[in-house]
Amino acid sequence: VRLRDQKKTEQLAEVSRGFEMFLDQISKRKQGNNFSSLNWVAETFAGMGAGFDPGGTILPPEAKKYYSKAADTYRTIIKRCEANDKEFAAPPGAATSIKIRLARCLRRLGENKQSMRLLLDILKKRPTMVDAQVQAAYTYQSWGEQKPGYYDLAIKGSRKYKQIWGWGRIAKRVAGSESESHRLVFHESRYNLALCRFKLAQSKTGSEKTAALKRAEKDISVTQRLFPEMGGQEWFDKYDRLLKQIQKLRGVKADGLKMGKTANTSRK
Repeated sequence: VRLRDQKKTEQLAEVSRGFEMFLDQISKRKQGNNFSSLNWVAETFAGMGAGFDPGGTILPPEAKKYYSKAADTYRTIIKRCEANDKEFAAPPGAATSIKIRLARCLRRLGENKQSMRLLLDILKKRPTMVDAQVQAAYTYQSWGEQKPGYYDLAIKGSRKYKQIWGWGRIAKRVAGSESESHRLVFHESRYNLALCRFKLAQSKTGSEKTAALKRAEKDISVTQRLFPEMGGQEWFDKYDRLLKQIQKLRGVKADGLKMGKTANTSRK
């Protein structure tokens, strides 16, 4: 990711090619692989995919290749976990966490239906599993890029599949938690809630567009009123950039978050 951000594309490609050969050798050997070794291979391929992935709707070929390799390796891990292969030495419950990681790769590959199928299977059994809920919301959000109606599902969850909460319910469920990871999930959820409303607004016209933009702006202002630090400087800046986009599209002054609020204030 650092090399990508620094636009050192040739260096990134060279490093990736050498590492790819090494990882392929490990994953394809017929003996000696256990859960730890294959999980390392899969995670490294996923990380390499992320290194080439700018996060937009169009996935570069290199990112697609490495996400695909990660997905293939995750499938191998799941198969061996579910076969109860004792020599594989998988930790208890490992298959579930690997399915969530596989779902994320599939989503970035544009395979939203397969991603949601995996996540729904998990959530039917464990509806309070926050990691799976987050990935399910992201999957609906990804779907919204082709069919804007899915942004509404990402916001509110599914009526058909009630196990899927959506960003609004995820934020509510983790809001009172003292867990650092849950605090991050809260702001991830509140930010994406506003982002989905903003993107949904772009697919509408007239009063519907105006109403969606006002709701997106309100989502951010309510978050700031309740949590003035906005999750720290990184999240503060993300909220601020999004709010300015919303205000610009509304045709009002794009002044972002009120500067009287302090992003670096820590919660006690």
